Amino acid sequence: MASQPRLSFEAPTPDDRFLSAILRVSQQVEAVARDVAVLKQHIARQRREIKEAVKRQHVAAIAALGGRCPCCGSREVVGADGRKAEGAEFDHFYAASKPDLEHTWLICRPCHSDLTTGRLARDEREAEFRAYQNRRRRMAPRVAGLL
Repeated sequence: MASQPRLSFEAPTPDDRFLSAILRVSQQVEAVARDVAVLKQHIARQRREIKEAVKRQHVAAIAALGGRCPCCGSREVVGADGRKAEGAEFDHFYAASKPDLEHTWLICRPCHSDLTTGRLARDEREAEFRAYQNRRRRMAPRVAGLL
């Protein structure tokens, strides 16, 4: 007569508990990622286009400040001819902010890409943004004559 297999109710091992915890954390991370994706889509729909007049003011201000990217200072964003350099990007510094002169800037493509994708946290470049805005405001009367 064949014997019945014995049922075993073993206590979970530390490895089992660890894997279970990892699975729960993974599920929570996925849920947060979905929420972030929804928020990004919502913000993207709210983003307003920067007007040409604002773009011209940024180009004139940066040209008067030497033409370099105000974010990194290493790349040219306004050429010697006073025009926006190829690859330079206008950026809303704060998500869903007004598309006006006070909330936008002209930066190089690598900085824009790093800020947009999150490789570089915006708060890590806030000092540069504020410095640019302060320099731009101080020279506004001189730049207004260039427009």
